[in-house]
Amino acid sequence: TGLPYTLGAPGSSPSQNISQYLTGTSVVQKPQTPQTPITLNPTDTSGAQKTLNNTQTTLSNISNLVSKKAKDLEASNSDMFANIFKQKPTIFKQSTTPNMGKLNTGSGIQNPAIEGIDMSSYSTDPKHNEKILNIKTNIPSISGPQDIQNYISKVAPKSPVTGQMIWDAAQTDKVPVDLMVALAQEESMFGTTGKAVRTKNVGNVGNTTPGGSRVYKDWASGVKSMANMLAQNQIGRTEPAPISDPSSYTAYKPGEELAIR
Repeated sequence: TGLPYTLGAPGSSPSQNISQYLTGTSVVQKPQTPQTPITLNPTDTSGAQKTLNNTQTTLSNISNLVSKKAKDLEASNSDMFANIFKQKPTIFKQSTTPNMGKLNTGSGIQNPAIEGIDMSSYSTDPKHNEKILNIKTNIPSISGPQDIQNYISKVAPKSPVTGQMIWDAAQTDKVPVDLMVALAQEESMFGTTGKAVRTKNVGNVGNTTPGGSRVYKDWASGVKSMANMLAQNQIGRTEPAPISDPSSYTAYKPGEELAIR
């Protein structure tokens, strides 16, 4: 190599010298006479040139193997995460109460969580969460029931739903009050539009696309049921989530819609 030192004992082969060096058994000897630098000839396959060629081939093989393993690992990880997200984020929930408040099955929602609440099965409308978030941006800061009442009076002045109903339900079930307000507005304009006018089901909780419905005995029960449903779908909730009181509503199966018209 042209260096003033050589590895190994005199007469040992280059491969022996390399092996001894890697295993820590080599002996560093200072030559008695200056060494003449070795010039490697590309066409010479003997001696040091052959060793160099073999080493380069080995390194190339290792590089190809590492590259293949990296690609295999990347593909494996992609498959793993794809399988996880096929199961929806509900696999991360920690709930000690069965989910009793799911509404409408199947959802194309890309980002199902809002303020820690899994909304993936709340609606079949793939833009449902987007609509809720848009409403939330227009809701003023809420520090008490009067703030909610002022907002309701502005957007739905004839609403039978009060700010106190929403505030109490949100505080009791420990769910985001602004999300409650946004849902009540999107689902029924606080009880003034759609089926909720007849059912008092402010958030359309328990309603199904083919026509099944819940009819609540009063507006406060309808609001409370919406809070219950949000609590049941709260991601990472460690305390038991409340369940809607079955005595507070009557459930109608699909096909019985005429009974509440």
